Amino acid sequence: MRTGTYSHSNSTNILRKKSILVLCFIPLLLLPRSAQAEELDIHGFISQGYLKTNRNNFLAETKRGTWEYAETGINFSSEVTSDLRIGIQLFTRDLGKFGNFNLELDWAFGDYTINDYLGVRIGRIKTPYGLYGETQDVDISRSTVLLPQSIYLLSLRDILISFNGVSFYGEIDLSFLGALEYQAFGGAIIGNPAQSTNSSIAQFFNSRAYQEFNIEGFTPFVMKSAHDRWSAGGALQYSPPVEGLVFKSTVLHHRAVFKSELTDAFTDQLNTLGLAPEGLSPQLNFSTNDVYFWINSIEFTLNNIIFASEYGRYTGTFRSSQPHLLPHTTLDQELYYAQLSYPINEWIQSSVYYAWIGDPTDRKGEKLAEEGGIDYHAFQHDLAFGLRFDINDFWIFKLEFHKMNGTFQIDEMDNPKHPQLEKNWHLIAAKTTLVF
Repeated sequence: MRTGTYSHSNSTNILRKKSILVLCFIPLLLLPRSAQAEELDIHGFISQGYLKTNRNNFLAETKRGTWEYAETGINFSSEVTSDLRIGIQLFTRDLGKFGNFNLELDWAFGDYTINDYLGVRIGRIKTPYGLYGETQDVDISRSTVLLPQSIYLLSLRDILISFNGVSFYGEIDLSFLGALEYQAFGGAIIGNPAQSTNSSIAQFFNSRAYQEFNIEGFTPFVMKSAHDRWSAGGALQYSPPVEGLVFKSTVLHHRAVFKSELTDAFTDQLNTLGLAPEGLSPQLNFSTNDVYFWINSIEFTLNNIIFASEYGRYTGTFRSSQPHLLPHTTLDQELYYAQLSYPINEWIQSSVYYAWIGDPTDRKGEKLAEEGGIDYHAFQHDLAFGLRFDINDFWIFKLEFHKMNGTFQIDEMDNPKHPQLEKNWHLIAAKTTLVF
């Protein structure tokens, strides 16, 4: 049960969300009635999925099979003038411990085009992360159930989908050399995502505490809140004079403070062992000034055959306010995939991809094993095969099989009965989506 402090914070967040919704809808209400009737576009989607693994819980309680994989969204947009467009999307999802069908303001912004070279967006803006970050909710646009999880991990959606701030964009015609599109943006990740125990940030830190500092069945700290000081980034997309070929590079930079609290069990253990320093504070903060996400991408489309590949790195340092108890930690991940989608006929599409994520300094886990860890915790290979069936223009069904090797993205805290995890495991994913 939440404490009084969390209840008050939750009420404040709900009130803030409602206020933002009202502000976002005001421009729509001010449009002339004829414009509202003729130019207000309304679209949405409803999806239900199923996930099953033979070993290791992944994203949810998948070992026994779970239907806790559902998404629903509705968006409204309108072209106020030839240069000004506004839009908003409401979204809710359920993915294991994430979402639990809480209603979110996914994005809501005004988009003003000054000329071909310069435009500006203001509000809650979709993050141009990789090739598919801005369209990851558009399930009908791709053949796979799961986007490659090395790059588009579903549990990280709430920190990668959008931000509050401003974005400048434009397109530069390079004549016979092709075209260059750019985006430059700044702001902050939405709200206080770690205030909820089912957020991506809370999961990251609580899992880190469980995996690295678990002592006799308890963890030293639990995540309480997070504050994103600011985030900034940019994206460049180059389209050479070869039809269907696209290159893209994205970089994201975050500065943030994460507040945690030492657990009573950990404090009692320190006192019992005589290791508790004088004036021990239960408050434990982590801060970062140098977290970077960057992705390099390529996509080539030829006669409805689509090849895509992306390579990325996540790096940074999380500085502990009490390094004598819990040291600073580092983030260093390498991630990539290669994917091919091919239409079998007019209503069936096939896909295959190979994805990898892990520690770039310990690709085979040898260093981790020397330190007393388990080698296959340092990497994860994912070979996926899928089929998509277009039942009609607004209803699709997908089925996918994953052969996995390694457990880099598996949380030990989600597998308490088998914390060593299994090196080789399989995942079956199915999903059906209705769009309108």
